[in-house]
Amino acid sequence: MASPTPVTPPSPVTPVVPPPHRRKTITGSLSGQGSVTPITNSKGTAFFDSSGTTTVLGSATFYGFVPYFANKRHAVRYARGVGVLQDLSGDKIVVSFSGYDRDTGAPDFTFSVKGSVRGGTGNYAGAEGPFTGTGSLNSATGAFSIQLTVKLAPT
Repeated sequence: MASPTPVTPPSPVTPVVPPPHRRKTITGSLSGQGSVTPITNSKGTAFFDSSGTTTVLGSATFYGFVPYFANKRHAVRYARGVGVLQDLSGDKIVVSFSGYDRDTGAPDFTFSVKGSVRGGTGNYAGAEGPFTGTGSLNSATGAFSIQLTVKLAPT
């Protein structure tokens, strides 16, 4: 008679928990330089590159571009853009957003935007969640600033 085969108990299941930064809200105030291409046929593009301090990421940069449509007074009617929030290690969070300008008169643009996190690199690969921001861009001096919030959802 053959001896019985020993039974190995199953190993315990360890729950998969997203990294801590994937459950965080990132807020920050960043400033830097921006530029605006001349408006042609009610269309233009704004570019921005800023740096500052954020929660969770610490020192970070935020850069991108925003094609926009303007009225006859050059007040932005609608803008849709892409931005990249990058930490010092080079890991990135990519956001897309849309918004509008508050008509404060040229050369100052004050804006509000909202959108979504569209992924990222490194620690933020596959990141998701909402994005909001308010800020300003002076087209004459290039001064750019933004106060932003990114709420990373667990993935």
